[in-house]
Amino acid sequence: MDFQVLESSEWFDVSTASGTVADGGSASVQINPAASSMSSGEYTEIITVTAEGAIDSPAIITVILTVNELSSELSVDTVTLSVSVTEGSNAGNQSFSVSNTGTGGMEFHVSGSDSWTAFSPASGSLNQGESAVIRVNFSTSSLGAGNYSGSIIITAEGAGGSPKQIQVSLEVKEADSLGMNFKWIPAGSFMMGSPSDEGGRSSKETQHEVTLSQGYYIQTTEVTQGQWESVMGINPSYFSSCGSDCPVEQVSWEDVQEFIDRMNQRGEGTYKLPTEAQWEYAARAGSSSAFANGGITVTDYSCDNDSNLDAMGWHCGNSDSKTHSVAQKNANGWGLYDMHGNVWEWCQDWYDGDYYDSGSMTDPVGPSTGSYRVRRGGSWGDHARNCRSAFRHDYGPGGRRSILGFRLVRLP
Repeated sequence: MDFQVLESSEWFDVSTASGTVADGGSASVQINPAASSMSSGEYTEIITVTAEGAIDSPAIITVILTVNELSSELSVDTVTLSVSVTEGSNAGNQSFSVSNTGTGGMEFHVSGSDSWTAFSPASGSLNQGESAVIRVNFSTSSLGAGNYSGSIIITAEGAGGSPKQIQVSLEVKEADSLGMNFKWIPAGSFMMGSPSDEGGRSSKETQHEVTLSQGYYIQTTEVTQGQWESVMGINPSYFSSCGSDCPVEQVSWEDVQEFIDRMNQRGEGTYKLPTEAQWEYAARAGSSSAFANGGITVTDYSCDNDSNLDAMGWHCGNSDSKTHSVAQKNANGWGLYDMHGNVWEWCQDWYDGDYYDSGSMTDPVGPSTGSYRVRRGGSWGDHARNCRSAFRHDYGPGGRRSILGFRLVRLP
């Protein structure tokens, strides 16, 4: 039989307006709605199918189209931000993400309840599925030692989930005579090393469980040129023009031991280098990914920008071949800065590439002897793969390089 499909709608058409169907056969006709110019609501139209001389002709089909209103949905990736800083020092930056998980566009605005927070950007537009990273700058120059709390409000008019609120806590500690700031790291267990499928890993990163039975304080930044010069009377750094807030470099492991001896004679605490296990535990800050804020995307030996590393550290893709002032990038989840990049950091341990193969450990301190000391974290001159939490490297204890510095542990 020959059939015809009759419709007069402005909001849909049909793929086949007429045709021939053999005895016992069938034909498929597609209905194509065109709702892009229609407002929300329910629409009804009739399709008439005729076949001259056929039983049950004409046939009537009722088409109902429901057009839902576009609705944006505001989402944020955290509900708390916590910062600890020494009185009078740079608090650095933290960040959070704002996302639109709905179906329409939205305009968002960010504001703080206190004068010591500022945001970049403070407003913007997001289409469906888009997100934006908001940097939070903490201005502590006018704050004395103490604990401060506030909130960040994110609004998007007409969006679902709006407003969102992030609770902010700021600890301003009384500085020691050198302005060093330390963060308490509680005892715990973690998987040290990297999984076999982590991009950029080496064979010296066998994954194994480590338990640290004692908590410790670790410096929130690398030791700066100003701090070194205050203790040692000289500044050996190649990048001395970078400034007193830049990490000290060109210091050997043996130089650092002399610095620690002098620090311990000041009567302000007992200091040492972190063990390799203490360093990685602090760098990970509870994470299991390549970087404390997520995985690695640039796994070759190029200096291309890796988005997660860019947010947390200076490496060969963003450093302009030099060191930078400490605490300019985002801290990890435990409030530690520059654990990825800027300068390599000496650890206390002798280096042994096979040391991880011995399995689970409690309070490991490394081999009893060796020729090289451990260094961790990567530097301004390194590729992203060398700046991962798990990457291991070594250097002679008497060697000095412009990519090599350190941070301290203070005993409870």
